[in-house]
Amino acid sequence: MLDFKGYAKLVDFGNAKRMIQDKTYTFCSMEYVAPEIVLGRGHNKSLDYWSLGVFISELLLGDSIFRGSNALETYQNVLVGGEKIKLPSKLTKDSQSIIRSLCKLHPAKRLGCQQDGINAIKNHRWFNNFDWVSLEDGTLKAPLIRPINGPTDLTNFYQIQDANIIDDATEDLSNWDIDF
Repeated sequence: MLDFKGYAKLVDFGNAKRMIQDKTYTFCSMEYVAPEIVLGRGHNKSLDYWSLGVFISELLLGDSIFRGSNALETYQNVLVGGEKIKLPSKLTKDSQSIIRSLCKLHPAKRLGCQQDGINAIKNHRWFNNFDWVSLEDGTLKAPLIRPINGPTDLTNFYQIQDANIIDDATEDLSNWDIDF
């Protein structure tokens, strides 16, 4: 999602959790699954760096570099890892480098997991000439700004025309969420 300034806004925290231990075993969507999840070894923040590599590949290519024709093929591709998977030649060397560095099989070897932490990602040559300070202080002009009339304005979303969609959902009174 984009906010009114054209900045990315995180909206789905369905798999988010506060880490109490060193590892967790939450499963995420198939396209973002890392080798340690496929192998049932548990994961930590290194999974987020893997997912960033997959996300970058999706932004540049329109699809995950690990997607197969079915779940088993996708998992097999994941277990090959970003270091060995064939990347399209239309990706620049810098793009290939950051994807491969983020999608390493061994979590501790992923970009962002070494001594420099997140700064290793920010300092990768793929981000050369990117103004991180302006992004962080909110003064970087976004390349795409859609006009919106407020926080509930949906005019920039596709309208689905389907007679089978119920416009007025009945209120759920089951109290399934009472403990939230």
